Amino acid sequence: MPDTSFEFPRGSIYAYTECGNLLRYYEGGTQLNAQEDFYKVEESGSLIIYSSVFISWREIFYSTGPTSPIHRLTLQNLKKDFKDHPEFIAAAKKLKKQPDGLATRDKTGGLLINKLYHSLENNNHD
Repeated sequence: MPDTSFEFPRGSIYAYTECGNLLRYYEGGTQLNAQEDFYKVEESGSLIIYSSVFISWREIFYSTGPTSPIHRLTLQNLKKDFKDHPEFIAAAKKLKKQPDGLATRDKTGGLLINKLYHSLENNNHD
């Protein structure tokens, strides 16, 4: 059976799976200082963590929800998005001092920034 091709208008598909990976489309542009791309969903937790297909999976991005804008994982972007969460920003500043910075992972491979945000988010709801 021959391969089948489908063509969809740019931006008309939110995400797709390929070889077990979930990839989200996002326009990119000046906000990300990156090309339009599909971003691999690395973690879907309190923050959604992505890596970039275009940038060889090395650079880490995040969004605050499944349809929220995608931002590079930088302290500057976190300060903008979480200005009302000073405890989280303080914890992120400490994490940034680690050798891998904000992309520091725990022993299971999960990003600590997501775990920090999740724990602080839960503490604020108790």
